[in-house]
This record gives sequence, structure tokens and C-alpha cells, in this order.
Amino acid sequence: MNIFNYGFRIFFFLSGAAAVLLVLGWLRVLFHGGLPSETFDPLAWHAHEMLFGFVSAMIAGFLLTAVPNWTGEKAKSGLPLMLLSGLWLLARLMLCWGSSRQAGIVDLTFYPALVLLLAPSLLRRKQVKSLVFLPILTVLWIANLLTYLQAWGVADTLRAGQALAVGTILLLITIIGGRVIPFFTSSALKTVAKKWAFVETLAIITVLLLPFLDVFQLPAVTVVGWSVLATLSHGARLWGWTSRKIWTTPLLWVIHTGYAWLVVGLALKGAAAVGLVPPSSALHAFTAGTMGVVGLAIMARASLGHSGRPLVPAKLTTCSFVLVNLAALIRVMGPILGLNSYVSYGVSGLFWCSAFTLFLWVYAPIFFSARADGKPG
Repeated sequence: MNIFNYGFRIFFFLSGAAAVLLVLGWLRVLFHGGLPSETFDPLAWHAHEMLFGFVSAMIAGFLLTAVPNWTGEKAKSGLPLMLLSGLWLLARLMLCWGSSRQAGIVDLTFYPALVLLLAPSLLRRKQVKSLVFLPILTVLWIANLLTYLQAWGVADTLRAGQALAVGTILLLITIIGGRVIPFFTSSALKTVAKKWAFVETLAIITVLLLPFLDVFQLPAVTVVGWSVLATLSHGARLWGWTSRKIWTTPLLWVIHTGYAWLVVGLALKGAAAVGLVPPSSALHAFTAGTMGVVGLAIMARASLGHSGRPLVPAKLTTCSFVLVNLAALIRVMGPILGLNSYVSYGVSGLFWCSAFTLFLWVYAPIFFSARADGKPG
């Protein structure tokens, strides 16, 4: 089957499907009640599945596609992808209908299995810069374990697990964004992206510190100081990459706006520390904004490039870029403006589901069909 020919095919498909189904499930819980999982309460289930369901599939699809490019080795296909995607899917189903211990055991095998697929190529080719992704995946496994330890009644670690997951995913976006955003922009617009070593270092350090703010509940003045440094460093980073010409190219402006959501989230984190905005607004700038928009941008571009198609998105794809940004905007600004929570959740969720439904409508045929240029993969 073509969908198992390359990592991006099956996992971007699963990530897009999860984006729609998980948010529809969450909206059903909000408006009609019910318990979506025997393992987690509804809010914890929503947070867990967006981080370890939707985002984890996206991460797997990206790394299983990028690592062969970096190492020059053949991409994983066939049975390994069937087994890995089967683990991911089984975990999602068991969280809804299985026991908490069994569901957790299955779910906790996903990241170790992904590392086993990626590590040999990186180690053989001595890809020093790319080896950082292996400890990052390990930390995400630890974060997932912490969420299950509370579900199993072992320790009060759910908050720590969620904070560690959010911070680690944002670190991953910071690292990957630093590689691909200036490269994509320079290649498309024939410009030279500006980079400053001090800014690059400070940007990574500030994101590394993010989980500690929540886990240790640091004083507001400390959080505000961190927020100022983080916002300025990431803002300067984005400014150095950006050109006015990006607005003529949807695949550029969408990934730039996705990274801009990170800058917004860092600023809102400081504002939330002194009570100016609700903490949920900062959190959803990171999740619905940064993770959602950057994720959709990378999946849309990588899927075209690795299926032998021109890097020109369909009009429906461009619509999905607009909708996912509107979804994030409403979810972030709703609590700040005092909008009725059910209205803002409902409208935001509708835009989010519409964005990823359009993505699937355009890209599912690509995932299930052979490359347009006749090459393998």
C-alpha cells in the first residue's frame, strides 16, 4: 500500500484525522458531557491526546521523513511503519475503551519504538546535530509516563508531565524552525536570512526553561523577566527570517505566522503571571497556535515535496491555513475579551476541524497514491 511507503504518508494522515476527531470528541464532552476515557478525566484526556496523539503523529511523520534526507539512507517503509502506526492507533482506541494500565503500556511503547527506527541511521552517519532529537523523544516519553503515573494513582505528576510535554514540543519547534524557516524563505525569495548567534542561543535557553515555570511555580517577577527575554529573542529571530514578500507565498506566510504564535505565547505567559490575561490564553497560543499552525504548514509542504509535486498549495489548503489561524485567534482571545466560553470554544473548534478536514480532503489522495514523478517513496 502506498500509504506505508514513507513515514509522512501514514503519520500525517493520522495526525490530520486526530486533529479533527479529537477536537470533535472534546466539543461533544463540553456541550453534552460524558467521559471520553476511563484513564483520564475529560480535561486531562483532551490535553493528553492533543499532545501525545495529534502532535506525536506529526512528530513521527516529520522525523521519519527528515532523517533519511539528513543521512542519505533509505526511508523506513512497509512493516515497520505498519507496526508503529498500529501502536499509535491502538493506544488511542484503548484510552477510550481499554483499562488505564493496558492503554498506558501500549502508549508508552510508541516513542521507544520510534527511537529504534531513527537511531541506527543517525548513529551510523554520525549526524551529531540531529542526534539531539533522540534525547528530545526520550523526554517526551518521560512526560507521557508522568501523566500515566497520576492516572495509575502512583504519584501526583500530571501537571509536570503536561508542562514537560508542552515545553519539549516547543523546543522541537524552536530547533526545527531554526533550520527550515530561514531555509524555506531564502530558497523561495532569493533572500539571505539574518541570524545572530546570541539570539539563537538565548531563544533555545528560554524555551528550555519553560517547563520549570509551571512545575516549580516560580514567582511572578521571575516569570515576567523570563517572558521579556523569551519574547525579545524569539521575536528578533523571526524578524531576521522575515520578508514582506512572504505574504505572496502561502507556504511561507503560514509557517511564519505559526512561529509568530510562539512569540505571542511567550508574551502572554508573562502577562498571565501578573493576572493580565488568563493562563489558558498563553497555553493555547502555544498549542492551537504554534503547534497547530506550524504543524499544518510543515505537513502541507513536506507532503507536496516528498510526493514529487510542485510546492504550490491548492486553494483549499490555503483556506485551511487561514482557518487554523482563526481557530487559534478565537481560542486565545476569547477568554481575554470575556466572550462566552461555549461560543468561543465552539467557533474555534469549528474552524480548527474545518482546517484539518480541508487538509485531509486535499492530501489523503496524495498519501494513498504513488509519487507524481514516478520515483519510489
